[in-house]
Amino acid sequence: FPFTNLPAELALLILKYAAQPTFDQTDKYETKSPYSSTLALCQVSKAVRRVALPELLHTISLPKSENLRMFVDALCMQQEYAEIQKQNESRLECGEEQTQNDLYFDYTPHIHKMWIGCSGANIVPDHLLHPDYAPARKLAISVLTPVLLATPSLALAWTSLGFFSECLEHAWKSHADTNANGEHSPRPWNTKSLTLSGETTAGGQWELLKDTPQGSAFLASISHLTYGSHTTAFDHFLFISMSHGLPRSYHLPSWMKSIPW
Repeated sequence: FPFTNLPAELALLILKYAAQPTFDQTDKYETKSPYSSTLALCQVSKAVRRVALPELLHTISLPKSENLRMFVDALCMQQEYAEIQKQNESRLECGEEQTQNDLYFDYTPHIHKMWIGCSGANIVPDHLLHPDYAPARKLAISVLTPVLLATPSLALAWTSLGFFSECLEHAWKSHADTNANGEHSPRPWNTKSLTLSGETTAGGQWELLKDTPQGSAFLASISHLTYGSHTTAFDHFLFISMSHGLPRSYHLPSWMKSIPW
């Protein structure tokens, strides 16, 4: 039975189901990306890509530095497409010919969950750690921050907390500049839930978050803070355990008790 003969509503349901990432797969993520089916559908046609992208973006997993780099590159490309979109809107008002812009897609409203980092690995790409690449690091933070902090549910490996604190500081300064101009804008994040995992210790990166004005305000505003224990990593083993309802043991660390609620 030809797929094209299906009613449009049924075809859309099938495509959306097929486009869902397979986080609970038995294959290791290094062997098979949980996004492989979604990415394949995005190459079928422009219309199918429009259907598949929201499913791909619903949950973003960035376990390694190269994943973060590619995601930032994609956001930079979308910024360029957004500028073309603005120009097209101006041309439309003037009755001028528009530039074809089929690849523009606003990621932010479709991202509901984001997982960044894995236990024992630095999430920041190596080249961005070098002083000579300070402008590139600043650009990456400015591009990622509005998308990251618009996500309702965040999960961070402990090694990603420093980078997250930089994004939070960037948003806080931009927010302060807006208020300084006489405008009273809402807080610069929409995050309601934060999950931390990996080997954790008091001090260091945690202090960057807890003992700063922006970090204290952020922690006071979220409704859920979860600690996944030092044995938890955002990999296929975790999601297999979750899908089968396997029990896990946890303990409450001392740093978590010091949060200024």
